Amino acid sequence: MKLLAVFLIACGAVLTGCGSPNTVAGPDETTSINAADTARTSLDWNGIYKGTVPCADCEGTDVFLELKHDGTYMQSLSYIGKMSATVMDEGEISWNSAGNEITIKEMRYFVAENRLVLVNDGSATEQKVYTLYKEPVL
Repeated sequence: MKLLAVFLIACGAVLTGCGSPNTVAGPDETTSINAADTARTSLDWNGIYKGTVPCADCEGTDVFLELKHDGTYMQSLSYIGKMSATVMDEGEISWNSAGNEITIKEMRYFVAENRLVLVNDGSATEQKVYTLYKEPVL
């Protein structure tokens, strides 16, 4: 009799452990996407970005841009082919209403994961993509 009781307890324990609770979703459970998720709220956009963008009267402009978490920036522009032509400035980052583009002075960038893509204003005949890449944090 003791053997039968031990056997029944062991079987009950095994059957209870084999169940998979909460595997079937009820009809009222849905996955929602938060409409408030934007590059501004979802990406780790602050950091240092480097790259080269076009220049009207030189070979190009080397950009060093630091975006700070407090909404400010520090930027250094070096004009390639010009002697001692480096300009530095600081200011507030301006975000668009969709939260996916920033404007720094006259430059507008699309904010993506670990990069900023210069937004073409449509006036250029050459459709080249200019990108600033985020420097890895050491």
